[in-house]
Amino acid sequence: MSAGHGIIRSLKSGAGGLEKKGYGKDKMKKLIVPSILSADFAKLGDEVRAVKEAGADWIHVDVMDGHFVPNISIGIPVVESLAKCDPPPMDIHLMIDNPDEFAEKFIDAGGDAVRGITVQIETCKLLYSTISAIKSRGVHAGIALNPRRRFRPSKRSSSTWT
Repeated sequence: MSAGHGIIRSLKSGAGGLEKKGYGKDKMKKLIVPSILSADFAKLGDEVRAVKEAGADWIHVDVMDGHFVPNISIGIPVVESLAKCDPPPMDIHLMIDNPDEFAEKFIDAGGDAVRGITVQIETCKLLYSTISAIKSRGVHAGIALNPRRRFRPSKRSSSTWT
């Protein structure tokens, strides 16, 4: 995987037991989380093992459905296969129209290797319910937003993104 593709994820202490690992209440640990989108998919298992050996803290899995974003990428079977090759913890980013329908399916597919699910705020019908469902499975929940979309507060209980 190329070093140029990936994210750095920050976890506040208290999330995932960081205080027990010596990071203290006021400190944040920075994690190196390369994206598997830059991997050679013909050698995906080897590529994931290589970044783990190189010191990656987690791996980032971009899931795209061809609707919310124009590309199609990784699905449930790939996450299931990755879980079998002893990967670093996985952060799964659902760039899909219906994350409520699929978040728990990705958690099930990746098992204990799934540490985080990130959803696009614009695609959640009830964001609180989505986040609660993810957290109820013992997984970190993240929220991503597209800076090119505008937020319009609504008089109704939900807000609108355009």
